[in-house]
Amino acid sequence: MSQRQSRQHSCELGECGLASSLGSFQVKYVNPITKVCIIRASREEYQKVWSAITMVRSIGNCPVLFNLLDLSGSIKACKNAALKCDELKFEQYKLIVGARLSVDATQLMQNCHDKIKVLEH
Repeated sequence: MSQRQSRQHSCELGECGLASSLGSFQVKYVNPITKVCIIRASREEYQKVWSAITMVRSIGNCPVLFNLLDLSGSIKACKNAALKCDELKFEQYKLIVGARLSVDATQLMQNCHDKIKVLEH
């Protein structure tokens, strides 16, 4: 593949591809502790969004890696998968930080759980 074709392919599937789907793309939930997020896309655009986010390597100066936890047609199923993952990741986080776990981190986690529980379309 030529360098020009590679750039074009990257643009179609990466940030440019994602930008072309922004009308149906919504970040519904982000947990800054566990790094779990819920992204919503229309049925017509979800494959393009999914393909595009796998090509994104950084947001600003922050390196990122996206892993798909759940693909569902309902927010309820996504909420359940995200809550389960959040809880497991927070347990790991607590083990790592041990006695250094702050009240602020615990409160932030509770706030995130409260936000995810009331998510709607």
